[in-house]
Amino acid sequence: MKKALIIFLSMVLIFALAACGEKGEEGSQVQGSASTEASNTPSEETEKGKTGLSLDDIAGTYSMNTYYDGKEQKHTVVFTKSGDKLVASSDAKGEEPFELSYDQASGIASYVQKIPHEDSEITIDSKYTFILEDGGTKVNGETTMLFKDETKDGPRYEGYKID
Repeated sequence: MKKALIIFLSMVLIFALAACGEKGEEGSQVQGSASTEASNTPSEETEKGKTGLSLDDIAGTYSMNTYYDGKEQKHTVVFTKSGDKLVASSDAKGEEPFELSYDQASGIASYVQKIPHEDSEITIDSKYTFILEDGGTKVNGETTMLFKDETKDGPRYEGYKID
């Protein structure tokens, strides 16, 4: 029962980013136009060897895939800059934006959420790594969940900046 509850709560929380939004055909890829590809190109400063992307380079709309429990979901996530933080918002109905810490040196944005549950709490730790790939910005993410000293892998994410 507890494992089922953990999975249920995890799915609810994970879709804060992943969304119950649009499903696309498996294996389909987003094709950008020349103007979209130009806007996805990181700044000259980043391309000259800077370690990690700046928040300005990351900010934009991403086509995301979420992989969990043998299933894949496609959706859109918008990352915006708020001071030295990154804010993620999804196309899921009713989902609230959330703020991530960002370490430019590593290119990793992270988000930890603690949810009270009975006499304990569930901790969800999400990390998103932003990298340059083929002249565009790519994000890979992974989530782990800790409940009563048991750690489980959560959803994985993969996305590409589309504008």
